[in-house]
Amino acid sequence: MSRGHGLQLCIALHRAHAALRLRLDDQLGMLHGLSCDDLMLMDWLSRQDAGKASLRKLATAQGLGLSAVLRRVLALEKIGMLEPSGQGAQRATRIREVARAALRSAEPTAERVGEALLKPLDPTAIAPLIEQLARLHS
Repeated sequence: MSRGHGLQLCIALHRAHAALRLRLDDQLGMLHGLSCDDLMLMDWLSRQDAGKASLRKLATAQGLGLSAVLRRVLALEKIGMLEPSGQGAQRATRIREVARAALRSAEPTAERVGEALLKPLDPTAIAPLIEQLARLHS
């Protein structure tokens, strides 16, 4: 039985994402004390108005359930990267300057990991690939 392009794409994206996560977790953890999830959450939050968002909005943006994002946020609040805001259904979090500094420090490491993963690809295909993938989550 042959697989359609939809399933092939899902499998290829999953495998590429798994490889990326493993490498980012390794390098970011070793050099910056961050995980791939930490980096993605703080990066997204840093791009929000005033660096603040509700947990519901954050969970949707990260593709996580509310309880999973709450656990991640609580861990980052505990180490001073995020600042809590509101309670209950109004619960939100704001990125602190220390987290912005950690992001700036970690970005070159993440860039190196990403560049290493792109090496086997045709360089002329990278920009169109990024553009096409961006359409999947907009």
